[in-house]
Amino acid sequence: PLVGRAHELVRLCAARQRTFGGVPCTALVTGEAGIGKTRLVEEFMASADGVVLAGGCVPVVGEALPFAPVTQAIRDFVRRPDADRSALPAELNRLLPPDPSRPADPVATSVLDAPVSASAQVRLFESFLAFLGELGRTAERVTLVLEDLHWADRSTLDLVGFLARNLRTEPVFVVLTLRSDDVGPDTPFRLWLAEL
Repeated sequence: PLVGRAHELVRLCAARQRTFGGVPCTALVTGEAGIGKTRLVEEFMASADGVVLAGGCVPVVGEALPFAPVTQAIRDFVRRPDADRSALPAELNRLLPPDPSRPADPVATSVLDAPVSASAQVRLFESFLAFLGELGRTAERVTLVLEDLHWADRSTLDLVGFLARNLRTEPVFVVLTLRSDDVGPDTPFRLWLAEL
């Protein structure tokens, strides 16, 4: 059972209701390692109606994996029995491994292997925003959960900032978790967090 987090759960549910009532919200769940952020968010997701997309950042040695939580959320979404991967915008398909049930297209593969330019990143951000908006219109409500942002790469942080600033009328509620003891006072991440 969830213990000692009833107040936080009520606050998350209230923020979700504000979002679905037309006031965009992004919730940030912070705390030290082991305090129960993931457990709280799991309880919250279990009570969520509509579509829930969830992904987490991955701790790796060296540079963080670009767009790891978004890729996980999209990958889990397209694996659903009722999902149509062909409806996914091409820019988002770039984040996923090739579909083994379809023959490989060498031209498309070479395009997908090309480095991501600034303009391609903007198209990716816009495509993800449009995808969430369309999903929200068909499912009526979307909850996007991105966990462990303290391990996120710069591209993921830029995408999160983009969504927080550009979700306006879409019924999309964004929930972020981050470990506060992994964020130093004079780090670039702290500046990003202040801007968010």
